Amino acid sequence: TGTWRAPSEVPGSWSPMEQFQLFHRAAEKALGRQLSAREADGYWIGRTLDAITADPIAWASLMLRKLHLYWNGRELHNVYDYEFTRRVSLVLGPPFVEFAYVAPFALVGVLLLLGRPGVGRFLGLYAATICGAVVLVYVTDRYRLPVVGPLVVIGTAFMRELVACARASRWRALAVWLALWLGACAVAV
Repeated sequence: TGTWRAPSEVPGSWSPMEQFQLFHRAAEKALGRQLSAREADGYWIGRTLDAITADPIAWASLMLRKLHLYWNGRELHNVYDYEFTRRVSLVLGPPFVEFAYVAPFALVGVLLLLGRPGVGRFLGLYAATICGAVVLVYVTDRYRLPVVGPLVVIGTAFMRELVACARASRWRALAVWLALWLGACAVAV
């Protein structure tokens, strides 16, 4: 699914300690012996790798879905439901700045900055690394939160590039950037 979902062997695992215990017990049950924490982790890593190698197309499809979820404007919760809170909160209710507004500019900005030397490339790599790490695990709003500040800066760099293209009458480059931005808008909605 791309979001948090416990396997059927460990139903009802809510707290981290409970999850640890239930996942550990499920691994022991599957292997029929007591396991150390490292061995239990190894069991679940093995199951993950087995699932990937059994159907790499499904895994690649899941990674693309998770990439879409990462850049999508929807706030996927696993602790606090931001969208519900927005409905009942006077402070969070008005849509001032939301991830959906930042994401299209930032996504194209990452592409722009990855091709630039220096600090720009560093920012692009930082954003791409956080995205990759979150996508490999599962997508949730709080895992995406640390990169929002840099994404605003990255989005601003993209907007500056649009202005620079227009001022220099580089219409073809401007058209390409705007086409990419429209595609990113489709992802964010």
